[in-house]
Amino acid sequence: MPSVTLSRANRATHELSGRLSRRTPIQSSRAVLQTPRGIQRGYPSRDIVHLRSTRACWSSGLPSARPLTPNARPFKPFTDPQPTTVHVHTYMHTTAKVMTKASRADDSITKSAEIQLNIGSRRIALGIDIGGSGIKGALVDLDLGELVTERHRIPTPEGASPKDVCRVVGELAKHFNWNGPIGVGFPAAIRRGEVLTAANISKEWIGLNVEELIKKETGSSLVKVANDADVAGCAEVEFGAAKGVPGLVMMFTFGTGIGASLFIDGKLVPNAELGHIILANGLEAELFASDAVRSKEDLGMKKWGGRVSTFLVYMESLFWPDLIVVGGGISKKHEKWLPVLNVKTKVVPAQMMNAAGIVGAAAQMASFVPQ
Repeated sequence: MPSVTLSRANRATHELSGRLSRRTPIQSSRAVLQTPRGIQRGYPSRDIVHLRSTRACWSSGLPSARPLTPNARPFKPFTDPQPTTVHVHTYMHTTAKVMTKASRADDSITKSAEIQLNIGSRRIALGIDIGGSGIKGALVDLDLGELVTERHRIPTPEGASPKDVCRVVGELAKHFNWNGPIGVGFPAAIRRGEVLTAANISKEWIGLNVEELIKKETGSSLVKVANDADVAGCAEVEFGAAKGVPGLVMMFTFGTGIGASLFIDGKLVPNAELGHIILANGLEAELFASDAVRSKEDLGMKKWGGRVSTFLVYMESLFWPDLIVVGGGISKKHEKWLPVLNVKTKVVPAQMMNAAGIVGAAAQMASFVPQ
């Protein structure tokens, strides 16, 4: 990991003018916080900067962050004549966001600082989700299943050829200044790194070892690639809607196509390409009920939900699962189409939302990163 000298770090820290109070020196484990709107108490906004001492923050890293809870009450900013102190490692995500905006004068310092501020002593891997329209990545805490940096997205190159896709993956790794463990979700059946199918990507991929190509492009010696639907399902089983559910769990992601993953008592059955199954109406499932088809045919939510129901009823008749999880971007609007479904099996929306592919991809690396 690149190191940043103390003098350069000091320069970058001072660039955060208007954010850090000049009335009180930075203490070893906490900082005085001030914004143009005055001293903040309670739960901070994006304007607040949290820093440990300059030496600890930029040289030796930070301790494990405690993430904000989803139900954290919003704070109400007010002006207080007395300085307010907040433990620095409580709100690590805010620090990285503000640092990225405030230190544009030297991008190398900004990138290195962001990695240092977010990693600390945690087990981290870069998760990359290769999709039909975008290739997304973020650093992930392998124990909490949470993003430690903001997600970065680059549009998928037209044609999705091996050369172009690998170039974008390299750009993502460079964006995070990362050559450590990398996990990737890939839109194809994968066996020991080899691409076996190419439904929504270039046919040039078939037979290539995508893991070796990404290692060469990123400089990382530790890369694992699996089917994109499988890794999204792994995220839900490990951290989300299917955590602790026994028996057979099926997850379907609705996007450019229909991705499917199967789990028996938490164990993945890989490469279940059920989105390509032929339905009773003679149509391939993802050509009938994918989110891309909904958009292309301008279908209303209820009408499209009816198509999804047809697909899920057929899946239910074949597998009789204990739980079905539905994901993909369209799952954010689940209240508009889940009530239309006519299946006996319990159906729940994915909890990881757009982070599922990234978190699940990174989670592949958990057994390779020491405790």
